[in-house]
Parts: sequence; C-alpha cells; structure tokens
Amino acid sequence: MVKELGAKVYRFSLSWPRIIPTGIVSNVNNAGIQYYSDLIDELLLNDITPVVTIYHWDLPQRLQEMVFEHFGDRVKIWTTFNKPRLVCKIDFDEEHQYFSPLSIYHCCHNIIKAHAEAYHMYKKDFQHTQHGKIGISIDSLWLEPEDDEDKEASEVDMQLYFGWFAHPIFSTIGNYS
Repeated sequence: MVKELGAKVYRFSLSWPRIIPTGIVSNVNNAGIQYYSDLIDELLLNDITPVVTIYHWDLPQRLQEMVFEHFGDRVKIWTTFNKPRLVCKIDFDEEHQYFSPLSIYHCCHNIIKAHAEAYHMYKKDFQHTQHGKIGISIDSLWLEPEDDEDKEASEVDMQLYFGWFAHPIFSTIGNYS
C-alpha cells in the first residue's frame, strides 16, 4: 500500500514489547527482530526509505543499542524521540495534582539530555560504519499572530513549543530559548 501511494519514505516506530516482551534485555524475541528486519527489507526492496523512531513513548535503554546493531546496516535515518514535548505534557500536565509545571520542565530537560546521549552514542559507535543519520521528531503548533500586537505573544509561544527543544539541540551554544 505504501508503494501504491507513491511514498518514498516510511516512518515507523519500534515496539519494545515485540522485541523484549518480558522487559528483561537478555530475553530477546527473535521473531520480533525478524518482523522488523523483514519490514525494513521489504521497504528497501520497493525503493522506500525506512525512518525508524526508536522511542515512541516506550523504551528500555538497551533497545537503542540493539536496534542499531540489528537494523543499522539498512536503516539510514533514525529518530530518537517522537514528540518529546507531548510525552512530558501528557505525563506531567499541570492539571494533575501531584505535579507542577516545573515537573514538565524537568521531564523535557531530561529528554533533551537523553536525545543527546543517544545521538552521541550513534555518532561514536555506529555512524562511521553504518553511514546513517540520527535526529529527533519535534512537534510544534504554528501560532499565527492576528495583528502586529500579537507578534510578540506568538513568538513567545513558538519558543515554548519548538524553540525549547530546537535551541539546545541545533544551536552551536546549546542554550535554551
């Protein structure tokens, strides 16, 4: 169906319960590994570039290393996190009585650090032989100002939704907006 649509890229996420069903990293489900291996092979056979999201809201650490080892020879585009702001917003929303807005900040801060760690691990241990790319999937709202008076408010909100993650990841100085 993806080929019939004319798509040249297919992004999918890895489900760690399929690969490590018990949560114990020494108990790898080879059928799960084979499932994703077959999917990647079929995409490549049909000239479709696989883009693999490693974390789509479920992940043990060992899965990162494992998927680079098992699929990195064929997957050339990796995404560390899918919509990191939403992960924290949903888990630590201000409406929950047990968490404060500061909890959301700490969660996002730790995701940025985890992305950096995965990014550097891939660059150091895998990229030189696998020749792939690794990034993050940042979601954002587009907040169009209605008039000149709303421009500043729109920019502040854009920095909150997008700049929060983009600045420390993509700027040369690694600062928050």
